[in-house]
Amino acid sequence: MGLYHKPVLLSLRTFMSFCPQVILSNACRENCIWNIEQLPSIDIRGGPSYHTDTVLVPLCVVNDEVSLLYTKRSRVVPSCGTKVTFPGSGKICRNQSVYEAAAYYTYVDLGIRDIMFWTTMGQVLSRGPNVAVTPVIGELRNFDICKVKTDTDKILDVFPVPLRCLCDTNYHGCYKHDGVVEPVYSGGRYIISGMTAMITHKFLYALLPKNLYDPQFYNRELNFPVI
Repeated sequence: MGLYHKPVLLSLRTFMSFCPQVILSNACRENCIWNIEQLPSIDIRGGPSYHTDTVLVPLCVVNDEVSLLYTKRSRVVPSCGTKVTFPGSGKICRNQSVYEAAAYYTYVDLGIRDIMFWTTMGQVLSRGPNVAVTPVIGELRNFDICKVKTDTDKILDVFPVPLRCLCDTNYHGCYKHDGVVEPVYSGGRYIISGMTAMITHKFLYALLPKNLYDPQFYNRELNFPVI
């Protein structure tokens, strides 16, 4: 290795920390799963739940960087309260496992089948009436965004956000409404907020060490809502 000034060396180390060989390694995956098992479920509004939805939290590799993949819907999704959501969202049928439901709805949304599931996260109570959402962590293998197939009547855009950007505190903010403070990520093509942002935060907290993910949501308050 040549001679690097300290800021350049730090930047290089940070980039290497987000590379697929690190994030998608067996050791990192097992550590993430263990951390998720220690976390409580998120409760946004409280109240009973009568049926369960699923949503996929998809890791993918784009331009040699590990990213999370999001969708922008043509309409606000009631359970999330926003148009920017994770793919694979839908009701879990009686005879389906959570993984089967996530796989089915991801194929409907994106035309993707090659998913390696990691684990599930604790249920999140949605903004919709009596709905609990179970996030499923999955790795999209052999991902090529050019081959994604969407129903353009329902999904306007599919976009990856590198973990590096999601961890950048310059892109962190929050909404405050109804006595609730919600995290916001603004480093991607669209603002990520609502339940999608809360699931993102919970996952990154379990996946990454504090020196890489140390969120600063309260430093910048944004006007609510932005969808």
